[in-house]
Amino acid sequence: MADPTVFSATFIDDAGVRATAVEYVDYDGALTTVNDLLDAAVAWAALVDPLSDAKVESVSIQVVQENPAGTKASPVADSTVERGALFSYSQVGSRYVSSTQIPGIANSLVTNGKVDLTAAAVIAFINAMTNQAAAFPAQSKAGNAINKFLDVVVNFRKHRKQRVKASFETNPA
Repeated sequence: MADPTVFSATFIDDAGVRATAVEYVDYDGALTTVNDLLDAAVAWAALVDPLSDAKVESVSIQVVQENPAGTKASPVADSTVERGALFSYSQVGSRYVSSTQIPGIANSLVTNGKVDLTAAAVIAFINAMTNQAAAFPAQSKAGNAINKFLDVVVNFRKHRKQRVKASFETNPA
């Protein structure tokens, strides 16, 4: 079975400005290991590097699974991804906080402007994020293990649909 996958390379120029090149590829997840996939992404980055004066700073791989099993088939009416919840955790070996943003926090989980910490879905999420014995334990961007749940805040982050870019020229005559 072919799995849709995205390779991306982040380029940085001499002014420190970053841009990304993206390539969509197929691979067979039943036959290909993650290391094979990473080797292919690195080889692709080596192909695109000579095409640019900028430096390839990093490569990443995203395996796309559309409509994952166990998730809703369509958004709930009046849902908005702009209102979310920011879950924060302490990290092992660091004084910094690690956070996970959940866009479109469910209205049913917010009471008086706060996330209901007694809701079953919230408890399950927090327990999964802090379970270091899990098959894929959560970690911070720095690679530190997530230690314990600290807090959750309802927040707003602007997301707008991109408007169609168009230029309308008129004849001045």
